[in-house]
Amino acid sequence: MVALAILSTFGAGLRAFERVQSFGGFRADVLLFLEGFERDARNTFAFSPIKFQGNSQSMSFAAVGTKFDGDGNEFTILEKRSYDFDSSQKALVEKEEDFAPTVSSATEGSVRTQQVVPIKAVTFQYYSYRKEIQDGKEKIESGWQGTWTDETTIPRGIKIQLTFDDGGKEVSLARTVFIPSGGDVATR
Repeated sequence: MVALAILSTFGAGLRAFERVQSFGGFRADVLLFLEGFERDARNTFAFSPIKFQGNSQSMSFAAVGTKFDGDGNEFTILEKRSYDFDSSQKALVEKEEDFAPTVSSATEGSVRTQQVVPIKAVTFQYYSYRKEIQDGKEKIESGWQGTWTDETTIPRGIKIQLTFDDGGKEVSLARTVFIPSGGDVATR
């Protein structure tokens, strides 16, 4: 009986180890990309020179970035961060552009790009939430939409879904990010 319990435990551990080992390669790269995306999107803010823009295939927003000067000292800059799906290259391209008025001179490396390939499809969605008082009654409008058109606010949330091939199987990974400063909160 004890030997059966030990063999059963060992078998379960071996199956778990094999599952962890098979979860690598490109899927791990996509998950790491999604972690960075979530961090950047959650920390976006309303900034009038860099308006939040988004449709189902791309988006851009204001972000805070870090750079190093010639002596290796770290400093903080404002950036325009964008994500665009390039269907011809089957790539999701992340682009970071320094916001010119905050950088003393045009420096090399003011635009940085990174690609996640091969991606079959990308879908962005944006969560809108507005609360207004009309005629003494509270009115709430909310929902997911495929395009962000409000230039005065940023969304309360962003949903990204990436579809790719992994070992002959089509896999979709999604991430939903809620933005603390989003919605009509940013305009008050």
